[in-house]
Amino acid sequence: VQDTVKKYGGSYTCRWGYPATLEGEWQAHRIVMIEFPTADTARKWWDSDEYRPLKKLRQECSSARVILVDAPD
Repeated sequence: VQDTVKKYGGSYTCRWGYPATLEGEWQAHRIVMIEFPTADTARKWWDSDEYRPLKKLRQECSSARVILVDAPD
């Protein structure tokens, strides 16, 4: 996956972090954050031929919540 992220200009900002919920009901077990130059680039990576088989494998072996946050400049 790392090579596909890099190909689309992405970088890991948090990988395998173990979060502590301070408020609310979300009990996350692990956090991975990837930063891309733009939300459009992130979507292109998500739908790419390179990532598609890796995404399928991840989906078959684990469960996840995946969100895209488009931060203002």
